[in-house]
Amino acid sequence: LTGLSYAELSSMYSKNAAEYVYTQNAFGKRSFSFSIQWLMLFTITVSAAVVALGFAGYFSYLFGGSVPVIAAGLIVVLSLLNYVGKKESSQFNVISTLIEVSGLVIVAVIGVFFIGRSNIDYFALPVTGITGIISGTALIFFAYLGFEDMVNLSEETKNARKVVPKALVVALTISTILYILVALSAVSVVGAERLAASSAPLTEVVSSVIPNASFIFSFIALFATANTVLVFMIVASRMIYGLARSNAVPRFLGTVGKRGTPYISIAVVMLLSIVILSL
Repeated sequence: LTGLSYAELSSMYSKNAAEYVYTQNAFGKRSFSFSIQWLMLFTITVSAAVVALGFAGYFSYLFGGSVPVIAAGLIVVLSLLNYVGKKESSQFNVISTLIEVSGLVIVAVIGVFFIGRSNIDYFALPVTGITGIISGTALIFFAYLGFEDMVNLSEETKNARKVVPKALVVALTISTILYILVALSAVSVVGAERLAASSAPLTEVVSSVIPNASFIFSFIALFATANTVLVFMIVASRMIYGLARSNAVPRFLGTVGKRGTPYISIAVVMLLSIVILSL
């Protein structure tokens, strides 16, 4: 429902700083709209720093090095990519997404050979009952976050009023099918109890069938986390740009450079993310 709401609103208002625009048109209260957008901006910037630490953890595991330094270096490199251009960022995004999805497809394919072999009732309540379902729902909702990322790139999308809503619906559909297949596969291969006790459940699934899977999935995780950080940083910079265009923050923050990107807002997001890393 949240995704469909974003799809409908994006077809009506194809602007960056989308939440600000939506709430401003709905309620007409500038202070309320401003607060909503800054809450979104704060959340995304903090998330970028946290996921950068996740990337650094995987990178350190594979190649060594200081986690904070690696995380800060990633933020700087991705900020430069963000500055270079949306087309270049999109190309990296597409490649990383294909690698990321390949890991989920591997898990889903492995499950094909195990579904039906064990006596599992896929529709049974968990031993924790309704409480377990509610906890699982919270995690699933987190996995679907991203609606705000897509709509905040509307001004850089051709025919955004039609393309963005369609993209949201297609993304929802593909994600739902893929997550269901992965869930069925994971439970069929190693069982719910073993998954619940694991700190790396998908690696656990693949490792039980393919040797040295931890290295493979750590490598895939590098692209998945880097891709996520890039998306967060692009969206955060476009939020600031959109706020500047709406005169909600100083206009100079919306300055666009020769590369066609808002380089000042990109620099602000980069510095904020690095500061958050040090906290």
